[in-house]
Amino acid sequence: MYTIDVDVGGTLTDGVFSNGEEITEVKVDTTPHDLTVCLFDCLNQGASKLGFANLKEFMSNVNVLRWSSTITTNVLAERMGPKLGLIVTKGNKKSLYTRNTSPAVGFIVDEKDILEIEEDFHEEEVLQLLRELLKRGVRRLVLSLKKGRKEDVIKNLVEKQYPNHYLGSIPIVVGSEICKHPEDATRTHYSLIDAYTHDPLAISLFKAEDQLKFEYGFRENLLVDLNSGGSCRISKAKAIDTVESGPVLGIYGSSYFAKKYKFEKVCSLDIGGTTTKFGIVKNYKPLNLPKADFFKIPLNIPSILLRSLSIGGGTIIKANEKAKDIIIGPESMGGYPGPASYDLGGTEATITDALLILGFINPENFLAGKRKLSVSKARDSIESNISNP
Repeated sequence: MYTIDVDVGGTLTDGVFSNGEEITEVKVDTTPHDLTVCLFDCLNQGASKLGFANLKEFMSNVNVLRWSSTITTNVLAERMGPKLGLIVTKGNKKSLYTRNTSPAVGFIVDEKDILEIEEDFHEEEVLQLLRELLKRGVRRLVLSLKKGRKEDVIKNLVEKQYPNHYLGSIPIVVGSEICKHPEDATRTHYSLIDAYTHDPLAISLFKAEDQLKFEYGFRENLLVDLNSGGSCRISKAKAIDTVESGPVLGIYGSSYFAKKYKFEKVCSLDIGGTTTKFGIVKNYKPLNLPKADFFKIPLNIPSILLRSLSIGGGTIIKANEKAKDIIIGPESMGGYPGPASYDLGGTEATITDALLILGFINPENFLAGKRKLSVSKARDSIESNISNP
């Protein structure tokens, strides 16, 4: 029987297939328009490489399939999540219960979409605030009141006014339900990050599991890897618990090799197509922090030390003509159409195109020779997007 681990990155998707004795690896392009496409591309190539006639035959010989990803990380890095609305207790619109302005304001949620209510509110007041948010195009609502008081009252009001069977129903994330932490700021930030990253992840994972079970006869559950280092069923996972799950497992992998080669102090670097991640291994173990933060948004919960930057091989480079300088990111071209040098229709200049022109990348041996890069396309993109402006 086989174990499969698939890591879906912003640009490339990697698969590791093992029967306990041998390991087989596969690397394919990530398909951001539908992440299940690259998943099944990876699985099909793995099945073929291992000599199976088709994927259905292969899946009957698989008892564990785990999915790790940077999907949630990239949603945050590229600011591609849904428009959120937030309701907080009066006096906390900018701080979100911290001492200063919260880093989440203007990043995950616009300040104008944060509404305040008195601790002793009236029902009509809440409904009026909700109508204001819906007029602004809010697609998910986060409710996080001081000490979690009366959140259930507001939740019932929202669900009564906009029940699930209405097209205008709005998903509501309640801080005290999703996070039991006693600190108001941590509860609020935790809920915001989860609400912002939930949809892209859930859509991909449930679609993948349904296809695996009903089309390919996979008898087990698709497992999703968590940033705690473990894994669980999709239905039991929260989106925020998968943020940086791939990179965190990479740090655990680094700690394994650190112990194997007796390196007590190790830096772990993960450079992808969309983001770059950095971790530390000390005394053969990943370094833990008593307090976490995701993209500088503080959470008063312990976590593996991981730092992430919105920069990678597919990161778009632009000229700022007014300031006469260069802007790098945070947007990425991903795997499709990818950097201009991929010659798949992409015209934006990326870091990969720059590295290719500088001679740091061999155009004949990219992806182990599976893809030939176009130096002329890279030059054209750099000239038109950066050099000429």
